[in-house]
Amino acid sequence: MKNLKRLGYLVLIVSIGLIASCTKEQLVLKILEGEWDVNSVVVDGVPQPTSSYKDQVYIFDKCDETDEVCYGRIKDESNNSKVEFSYQIGETLDDFTLSYSGNFDEGFIYDVDEHTPTKFIYSFTDTIGSKTTISLDKRD
Repeated sequence: MKNLKRLGYLVLIVSIGLIASCTKEQLVLKILEGEWDVNSVVVDGVPQPTSSYKDQVYIFDKCDETDEVCYGRIKDESNNSKVEFSYQIGETLDDFTLSYSGNFDEGFIYDVDEHTPTKFIYSFTDTIGSKTTISLDKRD
């Protein structure tokens, strides 16, 4: 009986160690992995017409925090076109860099407003001061 208790404690300690070793960045990367529908686009508080984004799907490929760069694409399901991108999650998890050229010096830095297993909202302010917020919903 004592051996079973010790084994139980050992399993508990190892489990806690594994959970604690999974960084917040890794959790965000795991959450992002998969397909996301664009739910809304808002510019300076004004919702944009659904027709401008309704067929867009963000696809984030599987990525590990040890990867320097993560990859994905935005697919337009109405005409099957796609735009490849690479991205990096910021160290504080409140921003990420998205590059369409593969060169992060030319990439865009976006604010992460919300990230849950089913919702990802990010925003940016352009050079003339307009703020755009994009809301994505994870596909089942």
